[in-house]
Amino acid sequence: MAWGISITSRLPTSTIIYYRALGRIIDHDNHQRLHTALGYQTPTTWYRGDPERVAAARRLKPAQTRHRRKQINLGIRQRTLTLTNPETVLSK
Repeated sequence: MAWGISITSRLPTSTIIYYRALGRIIDHDNHQRLHTALGYQTPTTWYRGDPERVAAARRLKPAQTRHRRKQINLGIRQRTLTLTNPETVLSK
């Protein structure tokens, strides 16, 4: 920044718009889009987070749903506790 003038003030408006759009695309790709090569996780979760914990939670949730639906389909009036044992889900 020379003489208090920023670089972006010298760029044409279309270039500024281009860089802003490119930044939004990169942000979406890294923080929101699920990548198949990374086990349907975002790159941020895969490289900086805890991918094993996320994968375990994703396996546990359908198991809990199946457990709840089974109780509903069998007509159990007093439902049992929700499935909270991740070892049974992780072993599959």
